[in-house]
Amino acid sequence: MQVSTLVKTQFLKHRLERDDAGKLVTLGLRHYLRLVNPSHRVAYTRFLVSDHKLAIEELRHANRSWRYVERELRLCRFCHAGVEDECHALLICPGHPSLSRLRADFLRDVFMSQPDLRRLTSAPAYDFLLALVANHNLTARVAKLVYDVLELYKGKELWVPPSHFLRADSQ
Repeated sequence: MQVSTLVKTQFLKHRLERDDAGKLVTLGLRHYLRLVNPSHRVAYTRFLVSDHKLAIEELRHANRSWRYVERELRLCRFCHAGVEDECHALLICPGHPSLSRLRADFLRDVFMSQPDLRRLTSAPAYDFLLALVANHNLTARVAKLVYDVLELYKGKELWVPPSHFLRADSQ
């Protein structure tokens, strides 16, 4: 199956990698796998293939505690105001002061090194996030943000709509 047809690999779709000589590479060591910090490398790779603990993925499947949760009901554990997906967690959620600080520090660093990206701040968050992921000069900084944000989310219990919990006596 091709990466471009999978819903879970939205951040890898339509991306062409080039080697140091500028030649297109179909198979090979991807730039993000060269990240020095192993925690950031793992978090970023999991983010790219949607293998993380955000509600958008965790509630995709039923388990012993809850039944399948529809996408629009996979709300953020901090603000409950939007679907807890990658864009919401990294760029939008106002529900935790640490998220706002991480985001502000990240954007300051990004705009200092890549001022042309400021023009994308009025674009939809998804488009801005795609631009960040596609920019190899920002990979280490994006990976750090991904790691820090996912760690923050890991520290708070996932929110599951009460109507989706399974009764204890039905198991």
